[in-house]
Amino acid sequence: MKNLLEDLWFTYLIEERTVLSDSDRIIVQSSNAKREKIYNTLNQDQKNDFDDYEENSNDICNIYEKEAFIKGVRFAVQFLNGATQG
Repeated sequence: MKNLLEDLWFTYLIEERTVLSDSDRIIVQSSNAKREKIYNTLNQDQKNDFDDYEENSNDICNIYEKEAFIKGVRFAVQFLNGATQG
């Protein structure tokens, strides 16, 4: 079942999460501005290291998001199965 849920995550849901509320958009814009301010103070080697770090951090976040989604769907299925059997 994990493969099915991963397919669902990567094929359908990951594309849909780009819709942001106004407050979320403000946070993202603020974070991006701060990132650019910091990034512009770095030399090229530091920029390369920062880019690698940022990519790894994003990969880690994606791993946890996917696993949370899979666990949430499994919980919902178990919960609904219990509700229909009880």
